[in-house]
Amino acid sequence: MRRIVGIYFGIDKINIVESLGRRVLKTVVISPSQENVNLESSDVNEQIRVVALLQKTLRDNKIEAKEAVIGISLKDIIVRFFELPIMPKKEFINALLFEVKRYLPFKIEELVFDFQARVNKAKKRAEVLFCATKKEHIDKYLAIIKEVGLKVSAVEPAILGITRLLSMQKTIDLKTATAIVELNQERGLVIIDRGWACFAHELKVSLDTKEQDVDGDSVLLLKLANEIRLTLDYYRRQSSGKHVDNLIILSDKDLPSGIVELDKELDVHIKAIKIQDVAGSIYISDLGLAIAFGLSQKDQIPLSYFKINLLSGKVPVISTERRPFVVKPVSNSQIVSYLFIGALIILLAYLVKIPEQKHLKDTLSMAVSKQPKLSARLNAMSLDELKSVEAKYKNTILKLNDLYKTRLYLTPRLDKIVRILPQGMWLTNLSINKDNVSIKGSVYLGDDTQEINLINEFIASIKKDKKLLLNLNNVDFSTERSSIGKINIRNFNIECK
Repeated sequence: MRRIVGIYFGIDKINIVESLGRRVLKTVVISPSQENVNLESSDVNEQIRVVALLQKTLRDNKIEAKEAVIGISLKDIIVRFFELPIMPKKEFINALLFEVKRYLPFKIEELVFDFQARVNKAKKRAEVLFCATKKEHIDKYLAIIKEVGLKVSAVEPAILGITRLLSMQKTIDLKTATAIVELNQERGLVIIDRGWACFAHELKVSLDTKEQDVDGDSVLLLKLANEIRLTLDYYRRQSSGKHVDNLIILSDKDLPSGIVELDKELDVHIKAIKIQDVAGSIYISDLGLAIAFGLSQKDQIPLSYFKINLLSGKVPVISTERRPFVVKPVSNSQIVSYLFIGALIILLAYLVKIPEQKHLKDTLSMAVSKQPKLSARLNAMSLDELKSVEAKYKNTILKLNDLYKTRLYLTPRLDKIVRILPQGMWLTNLSINKDNVSIKGSVYLGDDTQEINLINEFIASIKKDKKLLLNLNNVDFSTERSSIGKINIRNFNIECK
């Protein structure tokens, strides 16, 4: 059994855990900013300082491992989920790259990527989880670790380390869809759907102590609920309506008392866990070290449902080599054989077509025999009477065309309302017709003046868009106070006539 060190390059710290099997040997947390070292810089001099800092740390802490697994933060990784038709393996990579180009803001040649796929037999489609990072990020981390004197065996998304620890404690139910939320380091969400990792997303909300002090638990819980709801709704749209059954929330700090009560609002069973209860070691005191420990357990806890390794990832290569065109001589016997084969193919094609032609003739005859005959009434009409009937039909068609052309298009107007909807506001009812637009909703900012101002800004945006209101110039609104649990919100009703 060999020693392995997990190195997690976090947002502002480097977390290092050396393990032997499932036993923690050493843990170290480095704060580059305190050493006046810029971890994010791509400058060569800064990278040299990072190498020197790591070498000194490993030497002072007597870390003897020669092999490392690196964890990269979700902020440096692009994650996409999509479906592809089932096709031969040789064609799959090209189809994957073609699909990815539609979603990525970078050139595919600038990325290193890895993916995992499985066949959905019910849909007859291949489901793909695609992870990529810029090649410069991989090159920077590999260069640093190489200079330190370690051999890198894998480069993984850091959230995979947390998933591995939960798997070790058998916390994840592989028979259902489970979302794992980590709120201190990665601030990410990963979904394991019936034994397969199919989604990962970076969150903007955390349970940082400073944010709790400023906002209070109730406001922080509301922000967290909104962020998770938006992420789960996005997942449902991406996965054709799949529902998440369980939500595991991880933290290395005390979680707000009301966090488990969000299950009714989010329609999901919530389980809040402190990382100290999962890591199984007194040396793992925070999530950063827990991630590094999970990375070091790559060989001890292999995950069949989450296998992303950017070290062995793919770098797209476009071949520019041209093969020379060579003309080979053809003998007379080959020419005769080719002509004979060609004539045979033509004869077979003709013979195959004979039954098909007969079938088509029979079908045509049957269709002609089944043609509807003119009724006795139309047959007895004069030319003028037939023209009168034709005129009535044309008049009916004109009226139907008018109805079609003047129908109310709702999709563009609904799209505009959603786009101008400010943060902190949500709609509860929307009614649109030719003579009236009624918008009902709620707003929460924690301040009466700010909430009224936000409603006025929304009304101003509505008035500004002429296509949204068409000829409706009169806009009135009213508000009233209500509450959701212990949180007071303001309801509004906007009438446009």
